[in-house]
Amino acid sequence: MKIENAVSPVIGTILMVAITVILAAVVAALVFSMPVNMQKTRLVTASVSQEADDIRVVYHGGIDDGPLMYIVITAPANDVTGGDCIGTSDPWYPLAEAGGTTTNPLTLVSSATVPASPAKPNVGAVYTLEGCGSAARNHVVIIGHFGEGTDQVILDTFV
Repeated sequence: MKIENAVSPVIGTILMVAITVILAAVVAALVFSMPVNMQKTRLVTASVSQEADDIRVVYHGGIDDGPLMYIVITAPANDVTGGDCIGTSDPWYPLAEAGGTTTNPLTLVSSATVPASPAKPNVGAVYTLEGCGSAARNHVVIIGHFGEGTDQVILDTFV
């Protein structure tokens, strides 16, 4: 009697190696793709518009309005009417909950000194950056600072 082993042991070995490689790839993909220290995305909104030389920022709130401590507005320093415009290297913390203008030093504090008790803006608060707009597109960035010490860009746009 003659024993023929054909190719079945070779195919079996190749299939076992292939299954092992595929399993290792799936486990590696799961392990290495897990996010580490991922921050929760906060849902708060603001809008920006330009009227002549003034830039208006409106805070709309959102479901994460509760933990918001204050907002930081950064806009161009196109001082066309003699107002105290915000430079991109000098953002401001609005301290007036109902809104206000950036030319009023009583409602704003420079970012060089973080306010001791910054006010969270009320929903619907309007901040007018007087004389800061220009005919060219103006880059405005609004950053929200939340209670647990995280910051998040709320709006980054051109007007």
